[in-house]
Amino acid sequence: MITLRQLPYVDILSLNDMMSFDTKVNIIEHCKLARIDIPKSWRKAQIADALADIFTKDPLWTLEVLPEEELELLKKLLSSSTEECIKYPRNDARYLLMQKLHLVVTYEAATEWHIFMPSSIRKILDNVPLDAVHGKSEIPASLKEKGDHINLIDILEHYPKLSQVAFFVTLELVNLNLGNKFPYEDFFPYIDDLQGLEEAMMKGAKQSTLERYAELLLMDMRTLYGSIEKMVPTLKGKDSSTLTDAQSDYAMHSGTMLNAMQKIFLRFHHIPSEDLAKMVLANKKKSGLLHFEELEKMAQKIAEELLMDLMKFTMGV
Repeated sequence: MITLRQLPYVDILSLNDMMSFDTKVNIIEHCKLARIDIPKSWRKAQIADALADIFTKDPLWTLEVLPEEELELLKKLLSSSTEECIKYPRNDARYLLMQKLHLVVTYEAATEWHIFMPSSIRKILDNVPLDAVHGKSEIPASLKEKGDHINLIDILEHYPKLSQVAFFVTLELVNLNLGNKFPYEDFFPYIDDLQGLEEAMMKGAKQSTLERYAELLLMDMRTLYGSIEKMVPTLKGKDSSTLTDAQSDYAMHSGTMLNAMQKIFLRFHHIPSEDLAKMVLANKKKSGLLHFEELEKMAQKIAEELLMDLMKFTMGV
């Protein structure tokens, strides 16, 4: 929560400032509230950068956790000028989610909060249909309620089959952009089924055939994902210098793949399943290769983001 020491409010905070000016404990809580899985080993600046990036690309993901009352408060703020505030009864025992999620800045008066919305937040929300915040999502409510207890494969399993195909195609396109570094390159069941899917699409296979490959790839990925999850605890607290080159590379490429999966979900989250299906079925064949125009654009952007993330991590930013 970002608080003002005094009034008047001066609108100078960037989106990154909204995250990084708070404590690491509070921004980790922000991650939990917004169902964002970020390693706790990350530096505060890394987490702040990631949260700002996620909110910029998919603000609805964060807004979905807000109750209707707070969404109405956001609407009032958006309809007023930056210098104006809304006043809300102060309750230090129970802060608003919009405060915990760094959507507003607060001045704490004796009995009430004076709540302002910075231009950096306003600029993003001005283009967001707030009435659609609690609209239909591909992720069932039962899964959302489990929060940190679900993994990415549990989410993917509840997508329609052609949306799953779109996911696996996009993941492979990201992998190709990064030079085939993802750990499934050495997991033959997954590679065999991925090649089978490609051959089926080249032959113009029926939808039922593509859906069968989605089931096979999901089973393969669950196995691979499980092995990665088991590996993570074994690396905690270990000095990186004690790892072999192979262990270090596997850990890094596994982390990059999981990061890529999260970025794909962030983009897929508010794309209707019928549109994802069209992105798969609208593939074109050229020079013996399949091309997916929309998915390729998405994959290229994700790959660029991943390379930037790796650069920041290497530089210790």
